[in-house]
Amino acid sequence: MTSPDQVPYPTPVLSYHRKSHPSINPSLSKLSTVGKTIAFSFAESSTSHLGLTGRRASKLEETKSRVLSSFPSTSVHLPPDNNKIDILVADAGYANDHNTLEQVDPDQFWTAFEINTDPVVLHVSVGLAHFPYMPGHGPYAASKLAVVKIFNWFKYESPEITMISFHTRLLMTIFCRSTKVSSTVDLAGSFVIWAASTEAAFLDSRLVWATWDVDALKAQASELEQNSLRYTVGLLGFPGPRT
Repeated sequence: MTSPDQVPYPTPVLSYHRKSHPSINPSLSKLSTVGKTIAFSFAESSTSHLGLTGRRASKLEETKSRVLSSFPSTSVHLPPDNNKIDILVADAGYANDHNTLEQVDPDQFWTAFEINTDPVVLHVSVGLAHFPYMPGHGPYAASKLAVVKIFNWFKYESPEITMISFHTRLLMTIFCRSTKVSSTVDLAGSFVIWAASTEAAFLDSRLVWATWDVDALKAQASELEQNSLRYTVGLLGFPGPRT
């Protein structure tokens, strides 16, 4: 846990984390229900089937082999089969290197939501979606803000979906190994497992940070029930719930 004077950004909770912690430990039985780390976290939480998809087949095969070597009882599918999807984790396709988001067939994408019952959609977002101006990140920030809106639209059109967007913070990946304020990669994986559990249902339709202490967030559940605008993206001062 990070003390308040070491927190690099404003936070609505007193406790801030840069690595996984007991409340979101994937091995907790109550949580047994992002790239490579998220796959490992789901396998660790006793998930029986994992479906992996991505742009580079070699990386997917590598992840599959590593998951199976550590968790041989987990079935890993490349690409995911056509069975019912219980939890969909939508991770970032591109960093900000003058690239656009990948094109996806909207009919196939929407079908995945229509055929499921009580699904959970976890959207890996980024703080840039709600940050003020940050030089050099215009296309990435704008596209991530747009994706927040898209996933909230799915939520309103399919209210049975539990949809949570979250920012993973700066992880110790190839994109930010040089930063002094990065978080360990296991934080994202552990947070995803917790977010997919019923404990996190009160965050439905919200945008939060994986670094925020989940016990402190749970303490705000009653307040969030009364305030539909907290931890959402919209126009300040505009009446009515935001999307």
